[in-house]
Amino acid sequence: MGILTGISYATKIVGLTFLIVPMMSFVFLLLKEKKLKKLLLFIVIFVLSTIISGTLLVPYQIIDFERFKERQNYEQNVVYGKDKPVYTIIYEQTKPYLYPLIKILPFTLGFVSLPLSFVGLILLFSRLKQKRSYIILFFLIYPILYFLWSGAWYAKFSRYYILLLPFLSVWVL
Repeated sequence: MGILTGISYATKIVGLTFLIVPMMSFVFLLLKEKKLKKLLLFIVIFVLSTIISGTLLVPYQIIDFERFKERQNYEQNVVYGKDKPVYTIIYEQTKPYLYPLIKILPFTLGFVSLPLSFVGLILLFSRLKQKRSYIILFFLIYPILYFLWSGAWYAKFSRYYILLLPFLSVWVL
């Protein structure tokens, strides 16, 4: 998992958000097994393998850190609407959360799959309530947190919501 998280981080900084799922699993393991030393070892191995694999795949982030930081600041400013280059004018006056639900997700996931995924989401919540099976939280926490974060962004490029597609696809089932 650490290597995969490092790879996701190397391809896109927002890939670090995938840390939520493994860290959540570590917490569940701790609650279930109550083996703190073993859990800490898993966390250390996970974090080190993430850092090493991410660094090996994108060494320029360390080699030219100042330029990397400068580019990241610019990209964040575009995402949050502090810098508004001409290609983001289409997002002026758009509604947070509604725009991705109406204008992006139906076209990326499909007009049939998207409503089915919302039905699946409702079913997952009902199963969670009935069975109190906390494994279901793995299918809920990351996409909900990610959408709450990304849905508020000024720039709403469809590529920002690709991280939600695997979860939405699973919810269809």
